[in-house]
Parts: sequence; structure tokens; C-alpha cells
Amino acid sequence: MKKMVLAALVASLPMAASANWIVGAEYAQMSDDDIDLGALVINAGFQHDYQNGFVVTPSLHLGFGVKDDSFGPVDVDLNSLYGVEVRGQFNFEQGAYLYLAPRYTNFDVEAELAGNKASEDDWQFGAAVGLGYQFTDAMAAEFGFTSYEDLDQWSLGLRFNF
Repeated sequence: MKKMVLAALVASLPMAASANWIVGAEYAQMSDDDIDLGALVINAGFQHDYQNGFVVTPSLHLGFGVKDDSFGPVDVDLNSLYGVEVRGQFNFEQGAYLYLAPRYTNFDVEAELAGNKASEDDWQFGAAVGLGYQFTDAMAAEFGFTSYEDLDQWSLGLRFNF
């Protein structure tokens, strides 16, 4: 009997470990008064479903710069970004949803002027809001806006449920 209980427990672990995982990829366009930068960002989290279509998803995100900019003679590059968020999401009828999320993100930016380079790691708090549409049980597309302390970010991405 002990072996059967142990076998049932071991067999159920992969199902519990894989249920409600979210993985996503997005293009993010960031700007302040003087520069515009672009990044590819991946994220992963675990979705907690509650009643009445409300969902909470803590997640991690990681990205790297794909679009650099210049400010006068200064070249500005986004090397990387990474951080955490806790998303609150309300699912409407027909697959549409709205989300809000506080974010805490580190931006690693490098500037170069006449061969001299300087880099800065900067942690910033942000508030995100967005709309999405769940095409299937496994895939959604979304459009979002995040206001950080020193910059704004628009994003367009895909999310996959496992």
C-alpha cells in the first residue's frame, strides 16, 4: 500500500509542476524625453486562478536591447533588463482581458561618446496596464503600457499557457 501511495504521489508531481505556467515573449519600446530604445523580453510566471475571472500571476522577466539610439554625439545602448512583477488580471467574456501590474526592473544602459564608455545599472519601479486576447487555451496576444520612474514603455507580445 505504501508503494502505491508513493507511486501515485510521484506520478502526480509532473502534472502539478506544469499546471498554470505562463511563458511569454514581447517587443518593448522604451522612451524618455531624449532617447528611444527597443528590447526583446521573455517572461515566465505561475498563474493563480480565482473566482469571477480574476487571475494573479507573479513572474520574472528578462530582456536585451535590439534598438539603440543616439542623443547628439552620444550613442545609447540597452544591454539588458530584468525584474519581477505581480500581475492582476480580469478575464472578460469571449477571451478578452485587462491587466494591471506593479513592476520592479533593472535596466543596464551603456553610453558612448568619442570612444569613452560609461554604463549604469538602474532599478526602477513601474506600473503596467494592458489589454489582451486569449485566442486559444494555450495562446494569447497582448498590448501594454508601463510607466517607470524615468521612462515609458509600450509593448506587444504573445503569452503561452502550460
